[in-house]
Amino acid sequence: MKRTGRLVGGGLRSLLCFTCVGLCFQPSLGAAASSSTDVRSADRIVAVSRLWGAIEYFDPDVVGNSDFNWDEAFAKNIGAIEAAGSTAEYANAVEQMLAALHDPATRIVAPAATDSKPTGPEFTSQMQNGVAILRIGDPAAFASNNTGTDSTVDEFVRDTANTKGVIDLRVSRPLTSDEAGGIDSVLQPYYRTPLVYGTIFTPSTLSIKYRGLPSSIESGFYGMSFDNETGSPIYGTAKRAVPMSLVINKDSEIPPMLLALIDAGKCHVIVEGAGPNLPASVTAIPLTEGVTAVVRSADYGKTLDVGSSAVTVLPTGSDQEVAIR
Repeated sequence: MKRTGRLVGGGLRSLLCFTCVGLCFQPSLGAAASSSTDVRSADRIVAVSRLWGAIEYFDPDVVGNSDFNWDEAFAKNIGAIEAAGSTAEYANAVEQMLAALHDPATRIVAPAATDSKPTGPEFTSQMQNGVAILRIGDPAAFASNNTGTDSTVDEFVRDTANTKGVIDLRVSRPLTSDEAGGIDSVLQPYYRTPLVYGTIFTPSTLSIKYRGLPSSIESGFYGMSFDNETGSPIYGTAKRAVPMSLVINKDSEIPPMLLALIDAGKCHVIVEGAGPNLPASVTAIPLTEGVTAVVRSADYGKTLDVGSSAVTVLPTGSDQEVAIR
């Protein structure tokens, strides 16, 4: 994709700024009390306008693509977003707008159910045919500070000292941001270096940086640039190269430590069905009515290459055996 910086102004941007300011100050008019439906519609417009701006100005693939019309996606869907009769319809309408990006990393995430209780552990660990296997359990447990997870993962780490390892991150639904963050925390590099032999690096990131003041202010300097940040080193403590495989599906989230292993050629990936969310650094954008979007805020320098020999793709529900490398 061609990446060309662009300074933007006018058109929909000016309209959105005017709309947001007008809606934000609307309650101060006082005289005419809006109906609850009007207030809900206004809140939705303000929230989705913020979402539009976060993508317009900070998604590297949007900023760098002069051929893509993000304004049009907003204009085509804002009517349905405003008129949606329920929270589910509202979330679907926003999802429809985001679908124009063709980016699985930017999406609506499942709301955390306040009355849902974990029905199982975060992870389970077992030995099967001489292979250590770490499987994700109940994703809801990652958002509830469940205890016992560290000991389960520690057991898996100890087992891989003398055998092959498999980490199975397949889930049956999209994860909430809290659940994805919980998985990342459990597998963060600082605690899991025994899985790493030698030194590897987390993927580099490409993000957008703005500096100075808008150009309309004569005394100021304003500029936008793509910022490349090199990855951080992970210093492994394993006594040998650990043969590792990662099993994922379309709703799996891949923590940076596992991305580092994949990039270093130290982890074989088995994909069930459609590919997973493209590895990316994302930012959560709370909307209204309990709906939350996550948007791509930085690209990783390397992404999962489904066409490479390091990735095996299987049909959904396949019982085909795959050799653990």
